[in-house]
Formats: sequence, structure tokens, C-alpha cells
Amino acid sequence: MAAPQGTNGSRAIHLGTTKQVGRDDFLDNLRKSERIALKQLQRDDTLVIRDADKGSCLVVEDRHVYVQDGLNHLGDGKVYETLEEDPTRNLVKGINGYITNITKKGYIPQDVADYLIRNPDDVRTQQMYFLKKIHKGPHVVRPIVSGTEGPTERLSAYLDNLLKPLAPKTSSYVRDSTHVINTLEELKPTTDCLLASIDVKSLYTNIPNEEGALHHLFELNEDKDDIVTPPSIIEEMMKIVLKQNIFEFDNKIYQQIRGTAMGTRMAPTFANLFMAEKMHNQFEILMDTLNTAHPTIKFTWTLSEKEVTFLDLEVYKGERFEKEGILDIRPHFKATNRFQYLHYASSHPRATYRGIVKGEMKRILRAVTKRPSKRTASY
Repeated sequence: MAAPQGTNGSRAIHLGTTKQVGRDDFLDNLRKSERIALKQLQRDDTLVIRDADKGSCLVVEDRHVYVQDGLNHLGDGKVYETLEEDPTRNLVKGINGYITNITKKGYIPQDVADYLIRNPDDVRTQQMYFLKKIHKGPHVVRPIVSGTEGPTERLSAYLDNLLKPLAPKTSSYVRDSTHVINTLEELKPTTDCLLASIDVKSLYTNIPNEEGALHHLFELNEDKDDIVTPPSIIEEMMKIVLKQNIFEFDNKIYQQIRGTAMGTRMAPTFANLFMAEKMHNQFEILMDTLNTAHPTIKFTWTLSEKEVTFLDLEVYKGERFEKEGILDIRPHFKATNRFQYLHYASSHPRATYRGIVKGEMKRILRAVTKRPSKRTASY
């Protein structure tokens, strides 16, 4: 039997039953017992519920386990140190004074200074939280600093805006999965080639602050005519963001003394540019010697004669490789991926559901060089 039309012309099916929905109606796609259970979980202070680091699934664990894993990570004295007092307010005042000074010297525009200068009463202490890397083990965590309304949040955003245009100029720049696919189409590797995927272990926390702040200058100098702020001032601002990463966890105040924090705006661009310079021309060296390129930057890698994973792609030797010497591509899904999407009966515009299906299909079709038939497609 056809579902009845709602007052706005919509149709909705709720948990196997048909329900008329008007413009102002709210369609709950959870049973009453499920919603009660969720509220009980939210009120349970003995539990921590967070997204997993990968795979679009949730991790529910005892709070004391979560806190202990966090404290174990923060116990690395080479990366973090504890502070007796919270210096956030004084840090904001110091940054305001610095911005005022360089503005008077004409190093940054007044409108930028107005954005960067903060009222100390409006700034909060940054908070550290952890996401579990359940694909690597029950106690392996990814540290993330929530810098929203933090003392260096806006300064980091300004620096990210200055540094981002430099990344595409590096020889190792990869924009996204589509860029990888297009690049692989132009490669003609030998039949006995090995496919390798290389990753840096804990990159963010292993970049020394001094080296990280200095390494960008050779490129910045090339673009000095296009950048109002001099490279030396950009270097000073980077050091503020890197060295003044102060946060709270478990009612204790910490300062990160090496590397950058995942969570600050400039972190991804900063890390990419650092690796682009430090690893320049290093990839022709045997992989066993890559770990000598820098004392704190260490690599992990995967070697295969058949296939390897990169980003959200699997690169493999298929039929095209045997005939034309061209590698094939297919989507990669982590083992922890639960493929969780919006329930069709939830209260969202129908365009949202169509967009999800269209977006996923475009992503999958883009990443498949060998198109399966409709009957054999399994993605």
C-alpha cells in the first residue's frame, strides 16, 4: 500500500510503518527505549563516549581507562611538561602586545590586527582530548587539542592562510585522491615493481619547534613580493603558536614543548611543508635508510608485489597492468568502517538523502578503474 502524502507533499516510513508527516511535525527515527538508553548513557559520568580515530564508529569506555591512557601519553617528558599555573590570560596579553607592536611597524594590516587582538575574558584554556586508534590497539590514542576560542586560535588561522599557497609548489604535493588517480594513469612502472605505502610515526609531535619554524623561509622569500608580512615576522608568529601550546587535561595544565598540536589550524599545512623540505630527494634512498633522514622523524611502510593502500584508495596490479603497464584503483575501506549513514526515516530534507547517495556513488565510481558489472558490484 502506498504511503500517504503529508501536508508538504512528503512521504515517510518510520520503523517499518507508514506515518503522515506535516511541515511542523518531528519524525523520530528512534524507539522510545532507544532514546531512554541514549539519555542514560549521556548522564553516566563513569563512561566516555567518543568517535573512534578512524572508521565512523563510536568507542564507549570506562572514564578511568580513558584518563589513564591520556595520562600515559602526556607522560612523555620529551613532548609535554606540566605547569603549576594556567598562563592563558597572560599569554593573551603578551600576544596582544606583540600584535600591536608589529602593526605599528607596518608588518600586518590594521584589519588583521583587529582580528588577532583578543579580550582575555573571551579566551578559554585549550582542552586536550583523545581519540582511540582501535585499529591499532585498545590503548593507542590520537591526541587532539580543542583550540576553539583558545589564545592562539586566530593567529594560527592567519598563519595557515599565509602558508597554504606554498604547499602546491612542492614537488611531493598531493591534493586528494583524484590527484593520485590522475597521476597513476600517467605512470608506466615495470612489471617487477614493488608497491609501497610509507607513513610517518606521530609526525605532529615529532617536528622540533626550532626547525619547524625556520624551514619555511626559503620558500617565503621567493614570494616576498606577494606577502605583506615579512618572513622574519611570520617566523616569530609561528614560534608563538608552536611554543605556547598550553592546554588542560584531567584538571592539570600542560605545555607541549615539541612539535605542533593536532587541532590548531596551521598544523596540517605546517607538517606538510616541513616534510616537503626535510624529505626532498630522500625517496630514492633505500627505505631502510629513510629513518636516518631526521633524528625524530621515523617511518613505517608496507611493501607488496600486488597491492598497497594510499589515502582512501587501493592501488593494485590488475588486468590493465598486465596488458598496458597501468596500475588499477579501487576504494579502500578500513576494517572499523561501519558505513553509518542517516536513517531514511529521520527528519531531514529529501535532498539530503539524495546528496548522500550521489556523493558516495561519485566517490566510489571515481576510485574504480575497473568497473564491475551491476551484478558483481560489491562496493
